[in-house]
Amino acid sequence: MLTDAQLHVWEADRPDRPWAREHRPQLPEPFTIERAVALLDANGVERAVLVPPLVSGFNNDTANAYALEGATAYPDRFAVMGRFDPRPSDAPERLRHWLEQPGMRGVRFSLEGPPAPQLIEEGALDWFWPEAERLGVAVYFLRPGRPEDIAAVAARHPDLRIACNHLALGRARSPAALAEHVDRLAALVPCQNVAITISSLWGSSEAGYPYADLHDSIRRIYDLFGASRLAWATDYTAARGRLGDAVTYPMLRDFVRIALPDLSDAERNDIFHGTISRLLDW
Repeated sequence: MLTDAQLHVWEADRPDRPWAREHRPQLPEPFTIERAVALLDANGVERAVLVPPLVSGFNNDTANAYALEGATAYPDRFAVMGRFDPRPSDAPERLRHWLEQPGMRGVRFSLEGPPAPQLIEEGALDWFWPEAERLGVAVYFLRPGRPEDIAAVAARHPDLRIACNHLALGRARSPAALAEHVDRLAALVPCQNVAITISSLWGSSEAGYPYADLHDSIRRIYDLFGASRLAWATDYTAARGRLGDAVTYPMLRDFVRIALPDLSDAERNDIFHGTISRLLDW
């Protein structure tokens, strides 16, 4: 079985579910549930974790509605890691009931620079981490260039299940920058509650598919974490938005297999399905 650990879906802008105007969609046309199903079918992928993109906003009532509709319509194919705003006064109560939403498996935080909310800097997440740990709410944690911040949270909350999204890659994207970044990513090795999603690496290659100039770094990441802590994710719409027709879904799947040709069947199953399924209890 194949499970894509990150796929964005969004609908057209509408009055009752308005786009967040400070963000732009990754593609000119909405990437709908129907398009997602067709994409997975065409490529032999059974399941995907849906992540509402930034353009969906951060409203706890509307940001996740479309992805949840997809998970309800296709419960065996989709799970959702939803946007969650910890700042409203009712946020703790919402979190207590978060996983009661059909298809919801946890929370996704994009903790990057403006215009995204600066939740760590504001202290808005101080209450969230221990409560999510207590409630068993998994977290997709995007913190570009700062894997040590993820390590600090994971160390303080060892029972909090975390996925370090996109390897916490920073703005510098090149083979040399990735090699240097792997040294910093090693801060997460002691944190057994953290998995790493292998995604967005296409932006670091100067050689094009199959990104041979990144293979040494990919192998180092495998050596650091092992297959049981790595999860494949395409982030397909982001890749298409940046590279257009120069990238395809099979490329975003197969470069990992090419970089790691000696995986056992069990290791391959972990990277392409098992790791993320365990993390999300899905």
